[in-house]
Amino acid sequence: MKIDAGRNISLMKESSPFWKQGAFVAQSDREWWIGWGDSKWSAEPKPGRLCFYLPDFFLENKTPWLVFSDFRKVSRSGLIQELTSIANIDAMSRIGWKNANKEIFAQRFLEVQKRIASGAIEKAVPLIFFEGEGDFNEEFVQQRFKALTLETLASPYGFWKEGQGMVGATPERLFHIKQDQRKLETMALAGTGTHSEDLLQNRKERIEHQLVIDDLRRRLEPYGRVDVGETYEWKLRHLKHLRTDIDLWFQRDFSFEKWVAILHPTPALGVYPRESGWEWLRDLNYSEQELPFNRLGAPFGILLPNGDRTCLVSIRQIQWRSHQARIGVGCGIVAESQYEKEWSELQLKQNSIREALSL
Repeated sequence: MKIDAGRNISLMKESSPFWKQGAFVAQSDREWWIGWGDSKWSAEPKPGRLCFYLPDFFLENKTPWLVFSDFRKVSRSGLIQELTSIANIDAMSRIGWKNANKEIFAQRFLEVQKRIASGAIEKAVPLIFFEGEGDFNEEFVQQRFKALTLETLASPYGFWKEGQGMVGATPERLFHIKQDQRKLETMALAGTGTHSEDLLQNRKERIEHQLVIDDLRRRLEPYGRVDVGETYEWKLRHLKHLRTDIDLWFQRDFSFEKWVAILHPTPALGVYPRESGWEWLRDLNYSEQELPFNRLGAPFGILLPNGDRTCLVSIRQIQWRSHQARIGVGCGIVAESQYEKEWSELQLKQNSIREALSL
């Protein structure tokens, strides 16, 4: 498919319909897919269209597919060039942020540690939310989109429609499948630190990461040959992670939703063993006030017109509804975890999100 680098000029104007309702995913460092215009939520993808897969974390949304009337593949360099006409704005003066509640995190941390000590689980990921109030209008979307075009390692993504939306840049891919191949590409991504830390020599981070590798291998082995690569440190702009690339050479292909059900959530965002319960995880991480913002860590996917499929894990993001917004972050808790270090990691992640999004 040829990149459409010439027709994105009018699309990036401040009056463009793209800023009213749209969606995008960076397929690579060079290529982005965008959708705009009339859109509709659907229970199934539409053949021959660019379809965005946007369920909640618990996969309970009955119409998770968002299909736009217009779509295009564009070059990142073309986007950057055209967005220079949109002025930078100090977003800090536009949004009133509240600090996350440390006591809530302490309660969630202790509850996870108790379940680990009882032998019920080996790992879980508690979340906290930083809340903000502001006008999340077309101007806000323009600024976040412009900021994300500067991301070259993490994968930018987002959507906005009818007063709600989310945008972010995730380092984690749930899977990628090319239509003409019988290979699924995924990754284990767990273990976080600053560029100065040695994650490969950190016992706690290695244990946490190995649980994700083992879980992914166990889930994929019934479907074909699984090749697990070497674990390495992956340096992003603000943080680094332990990463292991994993390929499945499958014997039988499945639908987009079936592959999601097989893989989501990995222990990097959920609980291990997964059978220990989604209901417990929901009760741990979400109050009634927070439930409308339960797309953190959810799959964010695209089904291309040629049948290629990519699904990201929607972390490192901001979500908004009306005048309310949340930045959510989580950390993997195992028996060796230390409370203050995990709290510091959450702060580090929150700061990296705000820097990436110019917030």
